Amino acid sequence: MNRAWADSRPDERRAGNPPPEGTDDVAFITQLIAKLVGDGIADPRRIYVTGISNGGAMAMTLACERADLFAAAASVVMNLTDESARACRPQRPVPMLLMNGTVDPLIPYQGGRGTSTFAVDGFWSAERTLQFWRRINGCETRDAATTDLPDRNPSDRSTVTRIDSTCPQGRDVVLYRVNGGGHRMPGHFPDAHFTKLAATLLGPQNGDIDGADTIWAFFARFP
Repeated sequence: MNRAWADSRPDERRAGNPPPEGTDDVAFITQLIAKLVGDGIADPRRIYVTGISNGGAMAMTLACERADLFAAAASVVMNLTDESARACRPQRPVPMLLMNGTVDPLIPYQGGRGTSTFAVDGFWSAERTLQFWRRINGCETRDAATTDLPDRNPSDRSTVTRIDSTCPQGRDVVLYRVNGGGHRMPGHFPDAHFTKLAATLLGPQNGDIDGADTIWAFFARFP
């Protein structure tokens, strides 16, 4: 509604208009899942949620509020805020993948307020968001491994580093840090019709990994 998901952030933490008052997207998606499972379309053991930007905030909100429904979750170019972290009390651990760009002008990797005219203040850093999900899932706080992935597209001005965690089985938490990446979904094809304008407003798009394939490979491990 209003091109915005009703996640757990307050209106002042949004770059655009909020959804109409009273919008309950947690209930909407919960009912959608129930229908898909009831119709025999979806496997209740393999329900996953992912989103980018506002959708990433919604994915984390669903993992917080309806952890019982999801086998894993992924958030792209979004970090927690004080408000969304306080509201997060999942019923059980949910494997979580994060994917954030270090030069994101809207959701800054280091937290705070981005450099974009449309940015708002109050975001946690990607590393603090990573540590939050590690604590929720009972993982160790230190990095288990840091792996620089192959620079398959040198012209994109960015690279990718995967940061793994030491977690109990089935509670994995991983961060894909897009070094030099903007507020974009990594991929092997452009994510916008007007690529130069998107680069100006949102920063560079990484072409070393396909974000959707990377997320699905993570999800597929968790029934």
